[in-house]
Amino acid sequence: MDATAATDAEAAVHTVGGKIAGTKGIVSVTRPRFGKAGGTAMFTATPATGPTGDRTETLVKTVRGERPAAPATSSHPRSA
Repeated sequence: MDATAATDAEAAVHTVGGKIAGTKGIVSVTRPRFGKAGGTAMFTATPATGPTGDRTETLVKTVRGERPAAPATSSHPRSA
């Protein structure tokens, strides 16, 4: 995730990760791994269904379509 435009990139990443974790059909989201500059991060979301299932494909489209843009500020507690 690119959060370089956010006031607090770490908080923005945790906010987005938390929203993805709260998506029906997602069973876990890994802790984010931040790039050296700290403005980008990567995490993995694991679906409840198999990797080639139709429900997984729909879930991926849902997450991609509904994921929030990195907020400029965030007060979301850091969780992953």
